[in-house]
Amino acid sequence: MWIAKFQAQCTFLDSEGRRCSERRFLTFEHRLPYALLGPPTVDNLCLLCQAHNFHTACQVFGEAFIAKKRAERAVRVAPAVSEAPEKPDFFTKGQFALCRMGFRERDVRQALTLLRREPAEWEAEPLLRAALALLTPAARTG
Repeated sequence: MWIAKFQAQCTFLDSEGRRCSERRFLTFEHRLPYALLGPPTVDNLCLLCQAHNFHTACQVFGEAFIAKKRAERAVRVAPAVSEAPEKPDFFTKGQFALCRMGFRERDVRQALTLLRREPAEWEAEPLLRAALALLTPAARTG
């Protein structure tokens, strides 16, 4: 409950001593950067919004260094480009759909396990139809 009362706010002060009013998307940052041997202590921590974290980092490390690090990170984070798109997992989606229709999860898993053993490459609709046939055998014989 104390967190709701505590209104976290960016601690950046401009040249005239005005504090930034941002209260969302804050991160804990080291006042003296850890990379420059700043101590890993509570006293060395502050809250900064994204804009002021970037501003401070550019002042301490230089804009060229920050741009280089951002570019390196973008390359590491970028998804690998593949020739063919990833195949959807129709078994997981089918299990969800069949359970939402009211079938018991245990029965759905058993039916899908049987169908997974077949050599067929399943698409969504044929898989659901085959699973429904296994789950409702009385309806087929009627």
